[in-house]
Amino acid sequence: MEARPNIFGPFYKKNNLSYVLLFNTTDTVHKFAIPLKNVPIDVLDAGIAHELSHIIQYQQTTRWQLFFLPSKFVFSSSFKKNFETEADNIASQHSFTDGLHKYFCLHLNNSNVSAEYKKRLKEFYMEQDCDDFKDTIDI
Repeated sequence: MEARPNIFGPFYKKNNLSYVLLFNTTDTVHKFAIPLKNVPIDVLDAGIAHELSHIIQYQQTTRWQLFFLPSKFVFSSSFKKNFETEADNIASQHSFTDGLHKYFCLHLNNSNVSAEYKKRLKEFYMEQDCDDFKDTIDI
């Protein structure tokens, strides 16, 4: 899943911004995600809440900040970690903490998810302890 502003967003007035939500709707494991049809509903809800939290973040930025956001994401890992952690915190404030934990652990415990994505999860998102979480998703 991914949320982002429309590519022309920085050129629109603040009240005319639009956003794009991307979902893995295929039946195969994408290198970065488990197919949505295989994800429990509470985990899916938490993932969507995280992405909608990004939209809240985008709405709190100026047009110039929005314009430079992609370059900050690419060139600053500390900015990316803070941005993702803030989105997790916003989702957690709306009661999605358990679902975020399950999302994180289900991806880490699934052998079909790429090592690259697992590394990214550990590096940029809220730290989670998955030792007590043994559920897996059969794909």
